[in-house]
Amino acid sequence: MLQACIPVTDASQVGDVRRTTLRIANAAGFTEVRLGEIAIAVTELATNLARHAVRGAVFVQHLRSGGADWLELLAVDSGPGINNLQRCLQDGYSTAGTPGNGLGAIRRFSDEFDVFSTEAKGTVVLSRFKTNALQPPSPFVVGAISQPVAHEEACGDSWRVATSGDDVAVMVVDGLGHGVAAAEAADCATAVFNDDPFAVDAAFYQRLHVKLLGTRGAALARAIVRSGQVSYSGVGNIAGCLIGLEQSRGLPSQNGIVGAASPRVNTMPAYEWPSHGLLLMHSDGLLSRWSLSPYPGLVLKHPAIIAAVLARDFSRGRDDVTVVAVRRNDRSAAA
Repeated sequence: MLQACIPVTDASQVGDVRRTTLRIANAAGFTEVRLGEIAIAVTELATNLARHAVRGAVFVQHLRSGGADWLELLAVDSGPGINNLQRCLQDGYSTAGTPGNGLGAIRRFSDEFDVFSTEAKGTVVLSRFKTNALQPPSPFVVGAISQPVAHEEACGDSWRVATSGDDVAVMVVDGLGHGVAAAEAADCATAVFNDDPFAVDAAFYQRLHVKLLGTRGAALARAIVRSGQVSYSGVGNIAGCLIGLEQSRGLPSQNGIVGAASPRVNTMPAYEWPSHGLLLMHSDGLLSRWSLSPYPGLVLKHPAIIAAVLARDFSRGRDDVTVVAVRRNDRSAAA
């Protein structure tokens, strides 16, 4: 999974964002036509950040979901926000005067698009491109942010999602500490998950423990959604939450470190997936007292937007941070 985060504070960085994005998109197998559309979209996003935003950055990720490869662009800033969002979404409208003509053009090119903006906090724009337009939609929509602490290049956090029919398994892992050694522990955990993401808890955690022996060890949690039920297990300080429109439920983990002592994971009852539910999991790089309350309408946005807003506004700033959000795909159900 290729990913990059490129800060954008002035126009000289727009070219770097475009080149990095096209390198990742080319490796993902996009056609020349799609590469051209991606180039226009990311140039629009980066130029808007350079001209209008405070502390702007573009996150680029190559994702695999539902059997398709995706390129994800997330433009994130800390202000000043968009005063008239509906006007900015009109095709051809661009306050920056860029060739692609603004957010409307980005939305037209994108297979998935969403935007969330508040004057006090800033704006997040999501643009996703799919290599195979004929691939049926996945039963779940997933969004994630994972980034290292400021002075490190390697991220000691990782995340993975796997689907099987209408079921989904989600994992978040935090290698102890940060840097290369933490990333090595996280990579060992993702290898175990990739081999058998739906393994029963006892076998899954035992394999993890054996694989992580000799590493720093890690905190890890896994959620499995099957037949409208959510099974959740974790060792260490990965936090989980199941959010509904009326109430939220914390998902408990137990104390310990995977790889330090053989974990005995208690079997927890399965939880009902709530109406319009959202599964949120994060490492301890995110403050435990995050809240969606200051952001009217955010809970209904694309999971990638939700993950980006939380990572932007509630990161501790002294550790790697990963936020994963998962929602059922209504379009998949309709298909």
